[in-house]
Amino acid sequence: MTSIFISYRRDDSAASAGRLYDRLAHHFGKEQVFRDLDAIAPGAVFLEVIEDRIAQCNVLVAVIGKNWVNIKNVAGQRRLDDPKDAVRTEIREALNQKKLIIPTLIGGAEVPIPEELPEDIAALVGRNAIEITESRFDYDAGRVIEAIEKAGVTSTQKEMPSPAPQGPWAVISNRTNQRTWKFIGSGIAVLVGAVWTLYTYFSDKEPAPARGPTVTASGGGIAAGRDVQIAGRDINIGLSPLEFEEWRRKLKEEALAELGKEFAKERQADQEKIAALELKIQKASADLESPEEATARYNAILASADKSLQEIVPDVPESVLGQARELLFKGDTAKAEQLFEQALGTDTKRAAEAAFQLGELALSRIDYIRARKYYLEAARLQPENANYINKAGKINHEMGRYSEALAFYQKALTVREKSLGPNHPDVGVSLNNLAGLYHDLGLYAKAEPLLRRSLELMTKAHGPDHPDVAVCLNNLATLYYTQGEYAKAEPLYQRSLKIGEKTYGPDHPHVAVRLNNLAKVYYALGQYVKAEPLFLGSLKIFEKTLGPDHPHVATNLSNLAGFYYTLGEYAKAEPLYLRALKIREKAFGPEHPDVAASLNNLATLHYAQGHYAMAEPLYQRSLQILEKVLGPDHPHVAANLNNLAELYQEQGQYGKAEPLYQRSLKIWEKALGPEHPHVAVSLNNLAALYYNQQQYAKAEPLFQRSLKIWEKSLGPDHPDVANALKAYADLLDRMGRAKEAASKRARGEVVRKKHELTHVTGNANK
Repeated sequence: MTSIFISYRRDDSAASAGRLYDRLAHHFGKEQVFRDLDAIAPGAVFLEVIEDRIAQCNVLVAVIGKNWVNIKNVAGQRRLDDPKDAVRTEIREALNQKKLIIPTLIGGAEVPIPEELPEDIAALVGRNAIEITESRFDYDAGRVIEAIEKAGVTSTQKEMPSPAPQGPWAVISNRTNQRTWKFIGSGIAVLVGAVWTLYTYFSDKEPAPARGPTVTASGGGIAAGRDVQIAGRDINIGLSPLEFEEWRRKLKEEALAELGKEFAKERQADQEKIAALELKIQKASADLESPEEATARYNAILASADKSLQEIVPDVPESVLGQARELLFKGDTAKAEQLFEQALGTDTKRAAEAAFQLGELALSRIDYIRARKYYLEAARLQPENANYINKAGKINHEMGRYSEALAFYQKALTVREKSLGPNHPDVGVSLNNLAGLYHDLGLYAKAEPLLRRSLELMTKAHGPDHPDVAVCLNNLATLYYTQGEYAKAEPLYQRSLKIGEKTYGPDHPHVAVRLNNLAKVYYALGQYVKAEPLFLGSLKIFEKTLGPDHPHVATNLSNLAGFYYTLGEYAKAEPLYLRALKIREKAFGPEHPDVAASLNNLATLHYAQGHYAMAEPLYQRSLQILEKVLGPDHPHVAANLNNLAELYQEQGQYGKAEPLYQRSLKIWEKALGPEHPHVAVSLNNLAALYYNQQQYAKAEPLFQRSLKIWEKSLGPDHPDVANALKAYADLLDRMGRAKEAASKRARGEVVRKKHELTHVTGNANK
């Protein structure tokens, strides 16, 4: 089974990767080490093999040379910008599958910075790298081995007994001759010196000057070194002349082999120098062919340098950022944060990276306010860096600052389309994010085409089972869910969940999100037996992986509480709603839409228990937040208006309730269309208001229309249909139409018994 995956570029580091492979294979066993193309059988599907091997492995060793980032294909495009590039695919898969990645730097290479990498592998930055040099290869490779062993990979090689010495070495291994050997005193180094002395004495009248390194022996091997000092003239080791000659021949072969290795290293270094000189010659030739362009280019460089000198700021070496990344990888976030803050006052590029990393640290601590500050600074310092701009958009989106988020998302999309082309996967990411914002703004007609285009781009780039495709499926399903199109949403959620479980395993936060979303569909469809285990499973994963105070945990708590509320289990629902509210206020502050949703849900719970004085201020505070943040015509505002109107109706304050119901109905019809289940809620509640005021002629068409919508959107056996049938039956009784009333009531009872519900609310819990 593969435990170690070696990723490298042939044009950048093939020799070093091969040498490292030999070392790792020797230590861990060949069956545990996979070296991309070299280990893929002819005819195998490359991406499938890569995904499979990375899924098996514990560690990916990314061998990075000086040209790793900028190597181009035959079309002159940077390979890393191609989503199907082998190296990018390998690292992306390892990141997606949460594998340990060890960047291994050769030939003086440095760890790439975020803006040099595509967004899907930008997380490579921040990992502690190991530098491998020719002069200390064994030591550096040993550090790689040590890091791999810490990741849980163990050697499968068995200890083998040393082979019995052959030929002249058998003489030395003999116990009797070992006593003679020890008598030499200086050991094998002296012996080899004597051998070479005797050889040159008998073969050359006048020994030639030494060429290259001289040779010494140490232990049982050969090494290059300085001249050998001779301990004495007469050496007797008990060898026959033939054995001596054979021994001398073997030593000479080993020495020449070692010298060959040294010369090969020098030759490789010379070839690298020649290649660098050729590049300089090519550039110089180009300048000679177009002196005007060259002059203009160098003048621009000089002008830029002059400007930089005028605006010079205290410099922090690249090593500080490198040390901060290393500390971050080791989990020492406090020290890493100090170093990143130190780098904020340096040149623009480094300061931008430092600000971005500080934002990531703050976000990991659920400190959204500080995270936003740093993400905005990174985007300000590097206004053409789409990754930084996109992150600034996401944090504003999370915090309910929708107008700011919209500007950043649109700019990130523009930058990516301009630099990468309209069909690049990163463009798909921007489309997806922008669509998510439109969804939250209630602009569903704008969101759907963006989500469909994003799904198409991701599927074309990665294939139908890629994690990025799963995200697009999930988001499109959520759009359909919001619009009450549950039949469209369910299969998309199912497919997204299947990809997530295959990619990340069953206990990943991405899987938890999809379990929660699928549970919401079943909840909306009244399939409560299916919904509850999904809600509980999702909550368990979130608490285990993200901690008990993460906003995703709050969302799940709220949905689970809404589920218990629907079943009339208020004692189970209340502590979940309260905990969700506390988490959201701490994470987002007091005026976030999610805080408003929690206030609304808690108010609805108090209303259901008859605690009207507790419910009203919560509804009013929730409504105030939503109108301020989302505007007066948002669907969430409509839900809140509907619930506050219900409260007034229950207390007989019909004059307050009616305009709220009418406003809620108008917003939902405009935002969701005339046949959405939320529209049915408003129609049903307004009809009930007229019923209580004995305005039966006004009430009947509203009851009829709401019943028709629910039957069409939810199916004839949904609990909300049962409630609508009962309400309509009561109206028919009041109007003296007993036969019709009995028919409606009987049908409603059949549906009710299927679900054994005591209460169903029209409130849409978030």
